[in-house]
Amino acid sequence: MKDSQTHFDTIDYDKEIPLHMRLYYAEKKVGLMLERLKDLGFYNKTARILDVGCGTGEHLKALSGYGFQNVYGLDLSGNLVRSARAKNPSIANQILQGDILAPPFPDKFDVVFTITMLHHLASVADQEKALENMIGLAKPGGIIFVHEMSIRNPLFSFYLKHIFRKRIHLDTGKEIFIRDSFFSNTKSAKLIDIRYFTFIPDFTPQIILRPLAVIESWLEQTPLTAWGAHYLVTLQRNEKNN
Repeated sequence: MKDSQTHFDTIDYDKEIPLHMRLYYAEKKVGLMLERLKDLGFYNKTARILDVGCGTGEHLKALSGYGFQNVYGLDLSGNLVRSARAKNPSIANQILQGDILAPPFPDKFDVVFTITMLHHLASVADQEKALENMIGLAKPGGIIFVHEMSIRNPLFSFYLKHIFRKRIHLDTGKEIFIRDSFFSNTKSAKLIDIRYFTFIPDFTPQIILRPLAVIESWLEQTPLTAWGAHYLVTLQRNEKNN
């Protein structure tokens, strides 16, 4: 993962996507996870939660806004960890620099999640190991969430592979995008479901974001949601250790 670490240490992450879109995506993704926790009977503000690949801490901040304080962040990039700590001073000592391929946490979590991190790993083998390590960091019966970008929609796939990385410097061109079938054969956790969402692109002007959000919300209630730009995978760790 060294190349990924070096890349994210050399860019100003928060300037790559407009603030209003970063906040919109963060609120939407965190909101979806909290909704799923409520559906599954796991919503608890004292839950111990880990954000793997926490970046600049937008999702940790959103969780704190909902009253969750027992939250932790892990990121390979020292640059991003410093930014995340600055945004989340009350939990700064809970945000660590480290590698999910060799996680530094001895204890288990009620919820472990990652948001658009897996596709940055160098190989499918690393992606598989990272997922297994995330599952291993969850308590037996714990919940694991994985957010990834969908390449099912050919228009979004084209944008992601040929336009996004020229406009935005978050990607290097070496990314390995993941199809949802990747999560079907996980032995140490049960796949609960996969939900597709979001149609609003990252370059949307703030002035039209609100009306587009209304349209997006409607689309997500129709079969067209299967063509959404992102998906959320919900897994539950097996009760017995494998």
